[in-house]
Amino acid sequence: MFGLKNYSPKMYTNPSNNIKDHRNELEGLIGKNIEEIWVAWEQDEDKWFNDCPIVIRFENCQLELCANKADEYAVTLDKILVTRTFVGMKQTQRIIFIYMVLGFT
Repeated sequence: MFGLKNYSPKMYTNPSNNIKDHRNELEGLIGKNIEEIWVAWEQDEDKWFNDCPIVIRFENCQLELCANKADEYAVTLDKILVTRTFVGMKQTQRIIFIYMVLGFT
């Protein structure tokens, strides 16, 4: 999905079901510090590739938040390798994940 190898999240149209299915993992993040936030970057156009999930890295895991359509959302954990360049939906797109500098501690 989105050109990401081995990434095929379950999409939800009801946010309550998404939270219910991931309750244990999400509750495990309570009190954890965010270490990094990664977004996909389209290299040739030099802009944010907002079709891909945002990756939020914590101490010992990463949370991936994805919006496929206006009413389809997915939550996954530890599925995306942010250090790998990949090809977007169009075969000409070269996409990388870039680290966003956080302005808080």
